[in-house]
Amino acid sequence: MEKGSGFELLSGLLVGGITGFVLGLLVAPQPGQRTREQIGGQLSEMKLSSNEMAENVRGNTENLITATRASIEEKLNRLHEAIEAGKKAAECKKEELVKEENVILVKEED
Repeated sequence: MEKGSGFELLSGLLVGGITGFVLGLLVAPQPGQRTREQIGGQLSEMKLSSNEMAENVRGNTENLITATRASIEEKLNRLHEAIEAGKKAAECKKEELVKEENVILVKEED
């Protein structure tokens, strides 16, 4: 799923639902006052629904941010550990090479 497609889908459904509902009420055979009352009631319900959806999106976003931060921190810790291990390995190899060089120099002096 592409980034943003969930929000776009949600927005499209919301706009389509509102448009369809309003058009359906306007075409329905009933008095204008009753139609206006129905539209007002439905708009209030839709406002509550959209607020709930926004809260869900906010919550999901916060969860995603938290999970992403945790993942980044874990990877940074692993990177630091790998760097330290590399430094230790390089130091050990350096000591080993220095010892070999000293042995070669001692043999050449003999």
